[in-house]
Amino acid sequence: MNKTTNGYISIYKAQLEKGDIQIAYERLLKYVMALKAYFERKWSHESPDFSDTDALSEQIVQAAMRAIERIMPFLQGD
Repeated sequence: MNKTTNGYISIYKAQLEKGDIQIAYERLLKYVMALKAYFERKWSHESPDFSDTDALSEQIVQAAMRAIERIMPFLQGD
């Protein structure tokens, strides 16, 4: 499909009027801010060991998954 810039702008404006973009943006912003706060609390008193990148990566993934589990109920509500 070959749309012009004006065509994409029209579609974007129509989506903005529906309100879904604003809701999605707000929820994503809340998620990122909550995740940032979680990691700041989690590692505020710790210095991760960067010499073992595999272990560090696993720690980050596990911490992110725990944070997501805690944050999801908050994000699903209005």
